[in-house]
Amino acid sequence: MYKQHRLISLILTFLLMTLVGLFRYSSGYLAQIDLIIIIGVIILSLFLSWRQLFLVALMIILVVGFSLIFLTDQTFSNQFDLIQEHVLLSATILLIWVISAVVKQREKRYFEQALRLKTLEKFQGTTELLTEAEFKSRVHLIQSGTSRRQEHNTVVIVNVHSKTFTKNAMHHYISDVLQHTIREEYDLIMRNHAGHYIIFLQNANKAGVEKVAERFFAAIRPHLNEIDLPVTYTCYGEEDFDFDTLTPIKVGDDR
Repeated sequence: MYKQHRLISLILTFLLMTLVGLFRYSSGYLAQIDLIIIIGVIILSLFLSWRQLFLVALMIILVVGFSLIFLTDQTFSNQFDLIQEHVLLSATILLIWVISAVVKQREKRYFEQALRLKTLEKFQGTTELLTEAEFKSRVHLIQSGTSRRQEHNTVVIVNVHSKTFTKNAMHHYISDVLQHTIREEYDLIMRNHAGHYIIFLQNANKAGVEKVAERFFAAIRPHLNEIDLPVTYTCYGEEDFDFDTLTPIKVGDDR
């Protein structure tokens, strides 16, 4: 990492030197053309890949170089200045391409590492709620076994209806109770982006779901001073639930 920072600093230093030299030797309309070319290359570097940008940079260098051939009425001294200007412009364009390639490579590496960490992460924050990737992975693994044993699995979505100022505290409490309600060795639980809890009950029918619900409501009722508990749940058979998108396919049984 330290070497990469030094490399970028060195490239930026060379870029600054070539820019100073370029506008030292160019003047008038040539300086304006050089400025337009440099700004255009910088803008293109934001949208093109490093391979595409290299082809564009090479094309610009060749076009500018061939255009100097038509300036035959210039003196030898002026021709030499034009050659120096073209060399500096070419170096500037190539240095911009190098910087763009290094930055894009580091961005790609960063996003790949972030995605890998997110995939490897098993739990959401400090809770024992599974992450989406871990939940899907475990569900597919369990389903391969339950299908061979011809067992039926059930999905339960728990919705918490609470006021905004108590919602965070409510979710913390509900998630803790749910984790102690399900069978830790067999069942899975996660919380999606909408704040709903998705529970996968292995080898559970309606009677099994009702037992889980009874344990859950029996645990939370003494601690919530409300006649109508702010929690509802919906049951789905595993065949009625899309585990790739984590959304139901059919209407479930609301409770």
